[in-house]
Amino acid sequence: MTSAAPTEPSGAPGRVPVHMAVVASGSAAWAAATGAGPDELAAAEDRALRQLVEAAAAAGVRWLTVQEPTGGRGLRSVADDLARRSVRVAPLDDVGGLPAAAGLTVLLTGRGRGRAAIVDAVRRLAEEGVRPADVDEKAIGARLDAPDVDLLVQTGGDRHVHDLLLWEVAYSELVVLDVPWPAVERAQVDQALAEYQRRDRRYGGIVTSGSGS
Repeated sequence: MTSAAPTEPSGAPGRVPVHMAVVASGSAAWAAATGAGPDELAAAEDRALRQLVEAAAAAGVRWLTVQEPTGGRGLRSVADDLARRSVRVAPLDDVGGLPAAAGLTVLLTGRGRGRAAIVDAVRRLAEEGVRPADVDEKAIGARLDAPDVDLLVQTGGDRHVHDLLLWEVAYSELVVLDVPWPAVERAQVDQALAEYQRRDRRYGGIVTSGSGS
């Protein structure tokens, strides 16, 4: 059984990304530099997450995956209010069972979901009895939970590869923000989205996850 991941095409120049993923880095360095205690850090991280969601929703992003330290504690507390604005919040692991939605869907994770997701997809193929000769990119992509990522943003000047949606970020645009995660403002998110729109995307024959087999 394949997942319910959407099959929308990736964004094009001048358009907003369909799926934006964010790796929230720099919290420890920010706390050390500012002398912020645990409560101050948590409040700053919650604020940054809300700023990110507001910018993504205003821009028309359909899927927003966020890997951040608290796992989305702040957004979970206001999930009902967000739902009234057509924004829903769910764990990344639950995306396969989510019905289609008209507004923004925010997928939250406090840990990596890259290698494990690929292993799960291959395991599904084996359980379904798919012949080795029929295993290709399309077959694996159809069994992954999340849609392909158009824009990957990493905060805190972080430039190393994270274990987050490793398959889905192939051919995505990468924007690195030097500002640490707790200090992220909506202006920086808007800047990342504008940078995405300026780029001339060149695809390498990527197969959209969830396209079926």
